[in-house]
Amino acid sequence: LFRSHPFPTPQPCMSEEDAAPESWTRALLTGKGFQDKGSQNWNRQDWLVFEFAKTPSKLYVSKISDNWTAKAYSKIRYVEAGDAEYWHCMVFFLGDDVGATQIEVGLSSFGKWRRGKDELFDYSQIQIAKAAGLCRVWDEAQSKDSFTCAHTADTTTLLSYEDIVDIVSTISLDYPYFTWDEEDTLGKHAADPIVKDIKESHCRIFAVRLVNEVSRSSMQ
Repeated sequence: LFRSHPFPTPQPCMSEEDAAPESWTRALLTGKGFQDKGSQNWNRQDWLVFEFAKTPSKLYVSKISDNWTAKAYSKIRYVEAGDAEYWHCMVFFLGDDVGATQIEVGLSSFGKWRRGKDELFDYSQIQIAKAAGLCRVWDEAQSKDSFTCAHTADTTTLLSYEDIVDIVSTISLDYPYFTWDEEDTLGKHAADPIVKDIKESHCRIFAVRLVNEVSRSSMQ
């Protein structure tokens, strides 16, 4: 559903000012079982990279320049866009302060070509990124049947970037795989013991759970 990006060689760079939030994030996520894979730079963002404990699934955390502990985020926006052939769901965290960096969170496939031997599903990748816009500009050509829908809600409490990283990383642990495919592999193997512990996972499931987790919405 969502094109994965090639990631270049990690870029070693950290100032003393960056060290505190980065150290906190590394300690938090390794404490949850993620493996610290260092830093990377792509798409004009610097990232902290973490790998799941039992799969090569990835969690990417953008190194935003804001104060990571400031309670700056009061709204969450769910956006779904696409057409009959291609669609994607994502979540945005918005702040009351116009200077606050808008945050975009999404789950996608890490790429079918990266599947392990005998794996039925793609690994997942989750990104906590600086938002490119409140509604993504699609690389794919828009058709006359393309659509966009959005839902915005207040968060139950003011959130900091550290709060967002904490919440998203905890939810991510349930979704090491991206199970959606055109062949309905999950449905066909529903009775197979090999998939009994694998949760259905795609961008909408992840986005809806995140919205419901931090707001009073009850999206289905």
